Amino acid sequence: LFLGSSVTFGFGALGESFVDYLWKKDGIAAIKDAVHGTTLVDQDTIYHGDSYVARFKENLKTPIDMLVLQLSTNDARTNQKLGKVSDDDHFDTQTIIGAMEYIVSQAQATWHCPIMIYTNPYFENKLYEQMVKAAHQLAQKWNIEVLDLYNNPDFKDQPALYMADEIHPTRAGYLEKWLPVFEDELTKILAKK
Repeated sequence: LFLGSSVTFGFGALGESFVDYLWKKDGIAAIKDAVHGTTLVDQDTIYHGDSYVARFKENLKTPIDMLVLQLSTNDARTNQKLGKVSDDDHFDTQTIIGAMEYIVSQAQATWHCPIMIYTNPYFENKLYEQMVKAAHQLAQKWNIEVLDLYNNPDFKDQPALYMADEIHPTRAGYLEKWLPVFEDELTKILAKK
């Protein structure tokens, strides 16, 4: 299950993202649950029930082998509340961290599967920088993986061939830059399973 928004969807690439290439090239049977403009924080953006949390709850009925969660740039762009890492089982899904923890905890309890959060490449936004740090904190707490493109120098200052704008990759970006990194990371994670 690939849960995300426009980057997971392939907004800058005619709706074709790394998820589609993983399916076409590597035979991964992927559920691409991605809605442009939506947030991790449990609020309606375009229609009722379009947040990551709401869509995740719908997917709980389907057995999956792995969850790949996009660290949403929309939460940073709309200046959502960051929140804090919980020290109990109560997660405030009206905060970014609370929404991530809720999704991770429920995925582990329901599917007992590997979980990976992936970040966008670097773009100028202080809240997103804090979100990336929080993803690493959650990785330690919940024993999950983070694919950190934000701090990866190979993904900084990319030419227009690879990025449609500062957030969205092009088809070439997904195919030539993102796909090999996702293939490597998913292979490592699934080999441990």
